[in-house]
Amino acid sequence: MNRKDLPPIDGRSFFRKHAGVARRGILTAGAFVGGGVLLLMLVQPYRCPFLSLTGIPCPGCGMTRALCHLLQGNFRVAFSYNPLVFVLPLYLFLIACDATPFARRSWNRWLWGAALLLSALIYSLRI
Repeated sequence: MNRKDLPPIDGRSFFRKHAGVARRGILTAGAFVGGGVLLLMLVQPYRCPFLSLTGIPCPGCGMTRALCHLLQGNFRVAFSYNPLVFVLPLYLFLIACDATPFARRSWNRWLWGAALLLSALIYSLRI
C-alpha cells in the first residue's frame, strides 16, 4: 500500500479521538511516580528522592531552608543551603513576564537562557 493510497490524517480529530487515552496514560504515569516517591519517603523519610536514588543533591535540595533564611535576612546561611535561592527572583520575574505582552520580546528569551545557564553553572559548582 502506497502512501498516496492512505487517507489524510486530520491532526485535530486524531487528538480529540485519543485525548482520553492520553489523559489516562499521564494519570497512570503520575500515579506510578507518586507511588515511587511515597515509597522512598517511607523508607527514608524527609529525604529528596533524587538524592536517595543517585546520591547527588538535586538543584532544589535545601531550597526551602534557604528561602526561610533569606526571608529572615540571613543571606550567608541561605547561600550555604542553596545558592540558587538568589536566582529564584529572576525566574519569578520571567514567569510573570511570560503572562504579559513582553513574552514575545527577544530580551525575554535571552534572560531565560542566561537564567538557565547561571543555574546550571551554580549547580555544577555546588556538586
